[in-house]
Amino acid sequence: MVTIGTSRGGFSGLSAHLRVAAIWVADHELVLLALLAPVLLFPMVAPPLAVLALACIPALWLARWLARGQLSVPTPLDWMLALLLGLVAVSVPVSVVPALAAEKGAGLVLGLAVYYAIVNNLRRESGLWFAAGGLIVGGALLAVAGIFGTSWWLGKTLPLDALYARLPRLITFVPRSRSGGFHPNEIGGTLAMILPLALAVWLAARRDARLLRLLGVPLGLITASAVLIGLVLLLVQSRSAWLGVAGVLVMGVALRRRWIAWAVAFLALVAAAVVLPRLSTNGPAHQPETISSNLARLVADMDNLTRPGTGTDEPNWLARTEIWRNTVLALYDYPFTGVGLAALPQVSYSNYIYQITGPDFIDEMTHAHNIYLQAAADFGVVGLVAFLALLIAYLAAVRRSLQALSGEQRLLVLGLTGGLLAYLLYGLVDAIDFGAKPGLLLWAMLGLSVAAMRWGEQTAGGDLSP
Repeated sequence: MVTIGTSRGGFSGLSAHLRVAAIWVADHELVLLALLAPVLLFPMVAPPLAVLALACIPALWLARWLARGQLSVPTPLDWMLALLLGLVAVSVPVSVVPALAAEKGAGLVLGLAVYYAIVNNLRRESGLWFAAGGLIVGGALLAVAGIFGTSWWLGKTLPLDALYARLPRLITFVPRSRSGGFHPNEIGGTLAMILPLALAVWLAARRDARLLRLLGVPLGLITASAVLIGLVLLLVQSRSAWLGVAGVLVMGVALRRRWIAWAVAFLALVAAAVVLPRLSTNGPAHQPETISSNLARLVADMDNLTRPGTGTDEPNWLARTEIWRNTVLALYDYPFTGVGLAALPQVSYSNYIYQITGPDFIDEMTHAHNIYLQAAADFGVVGLVAFLALLIAYLAAVRRSLQALSGEQRLLVLGLTGGLLAYLLYGLVDAIDFGAKPGLLLWAMLGLSVAAMRWGEQTAGGDLSP
């Protein structure tokens, strides 16, 4: 009897110590995840260490379960995220580039872990604003890195070649980059997500000086960060990023002044009516005209107007349409699993015809140049449906929560949502790969937005759970 009692006491003591350890891990989940992030973002540097770091993520979730009695607080995105996580386990083995697919898969798992870590641990107003300030300052640091590490496009939309020549190139070791630098579109798409948040936080801090203490950074630094991000967005000349930011600004103005949105639409139609007929008369007079040839030449002429002096024979936008067509063909051939993570370029080159796209563009193509087609290519039709359902569920949650949020909290959620909408508009003609390093920002912003909505609705007596 004594032996049995001692055994029970030992088990009880062990259980108590285990729960204390689990509480400590759960309370420091964000810090521990930040320590794991570099290993998972660069898994090929030390693959065994990356496998160990990947195994630590479910251990963090288990610790949260033991400490708080639930795997996670409920969020509107749970079912879609669980489905995407399951699809990662399918898309990595079917990929024809298993090492690269494993790297992207690790990045995507890290992104989902960041989402749930933020949602479960940022439960106070101070934490929400501090995280928002951290994202903005991080965006400014990325902008600085972009100045000294971007592979600049010469002779594009703006006459900036002389300025590019004066900027020192300090970063030349970016993996899988032909020139060793950052791709302008990837830098532009990432900064486009942060700029609306920076503007929203700046407006909120101007309204309520109390927020300056919660942000952890002075208003001047927020202002300087927003200006720097905007300037680098111009400097990288990413038209897809410009589209994202411009679309969000127009939508923001339309919410307050609808007549301005109608005026912008009217001016765009007038400009199209004046410019398009002139563009369509540039071809030889003897060339037979058809609707398809006119449209193809029109798109080519429009593209060449924005790329003066490049001497290119493969217009950028026409190349995209060819990539989109071949991605759709790949979806027909691989509807259930997709081609696998990171495998679209290899599968597309090997199986489908490229007549417009030149060899240089093909060599640089790493994705579908459309985030929705990329979801379908990576994960199949089910993955595309899950991604679209995730976006719809998120926007529905935002619509519900805005009525319960205070003015400053509403600005924070609108800024985060604006950044995500900029990403989705950018994603119409470009893409940040699923699992790519900049894609981590998407999951962080989703998590922060859902955490802000939960805090606001719980404060107001509401509930955000599905």
